[in-house]
Amino acid sequence: MFDRDPPLADDRFEGNSHTGLAAATFGFFVGFAGVALIGPVSARFEGAMGLSGLLVGLLVAAPQLAGSLLRIPFGAWVDQGGGRNRFSSYWDSRSSGWPD
Repeated sequence: MFDRDPPLADDRFEGNSHTGLAAATFGFFVGFAGVALIGPVSARFEGAMGLSGLLVGLLVAAPQLAGSLLRIPFGAWVDQGGGRNRFSSYWDSRSSGWPD
């Protein structure tokens, strides 16, 4: 079923649970703030770009739609080959501007 064996229980990871929780919390708040700012600024986008109501709605919903749709193939990819390298590539793509 798997291309490679799942990781063993004795694999060592750097960091601890407190560091992971702090990093995840910080990442959540930064991402939430970025997405939350799109809604209030959307009226300016509508006026500057001459967008219709439908296009403004798609602009505001795009981060959530892209994130929810990309989680499906990403989850299958992690199940297939393990999570450590996959999450590194995921965060690299996020920092380069790819959608969630």
